[in-house]
Amino acid sequence: MIYCTGIHLISAAPLSNEVGPPQATAARVCGFLRQPSTSALVKVVMGRPVTITNWKAATRELRLRTGLELPAEMPTGPAAERFSVKTGLGEEVSLSLKGLENLLGPTLLIRADQDGVIVPITRDYSKDLLGADTQMSLGLVHDKDAGFRSQRVYVNTPRAVNAMRPESPILFYESMNRGGRGCIVAVARIVDAEIRNKADIPKESRRRLVVEVDSFSKSDELLVTSFENTFLLPRPVPLDWLKKVGAVDNANLVTAKRVSSCTVASILDRGWDE
Repeated sequence: MIYCTGIHLISAAPLSNEVGPPQATAARVCGFLRQPSTSALVKVVMGRPVTITNWKAATRELRLRTGLELPAEMPTGPAAERFSVKTGLGEEVSLSLKGLENLLGPTLLIRADQDGVIVPITRDYSKDLLGADTQMSLGLVHDKDAGFRSQRVYVNTPRAVNAMRPESPILFYESMNRGGRGCIVAVARIVDAEIRNKADIPKESRRRLVVEVDSFSKSDELLVTSFENTFLLPRPVPLDWLKKVGAVDNANLVTAKRVSSCTVASILDRGWDE
């Protein structure tokens, strides 16, 4: 779970001479870069989602802090697959937007052409799956460690399959029933979504859940959605504000609802507004 809200530099221990190519490659995949004239590794962490509306401010701060120069506008469409980035040493590197997200991660880069989905979650499940309280309580379902995993699983009705699209941002709305706050409390990115028979859900997926699938519904099938890069919103976004930006329909977010990229950006900018 990520709680930082700005750009951070994380240093790692210097690589010893005994470290071989596999370890060095793993460090690069995680975004750690060797510093000039030293064996120390440093990683730049964006620490919050970046949207089309805060891209310029975020990249300006990134340039001032690290020297890394990104495009003036967030790449979209085919341009998101390959664009040029200039390092603080003046070198030009070719990256995809996904590669940049890995380099600066944990972060989420929400593209202008990328819609999202708002899904409901009860207060109890919000605490366990998202860590929506300062102190997580895993007492609701015993032996579930979803709250400590980077990739987790959300389950809902198979009717929502068309709304749960891989690579889309997923925003979690904590329902007002059972003491919920009636706010969007977290955002993540969907990895995949599959309709699965309860009996066929593998053990590894069950470990990423905070519900017992056998008692979740009477249906034999569930929509199993894996997600990663989870961020709690420092300022949860309430239902009345969501209605003002058209993020709520007559169903009042009791089911999954697709929303435009502009709406996603507005919600996230509001969620980080200090």
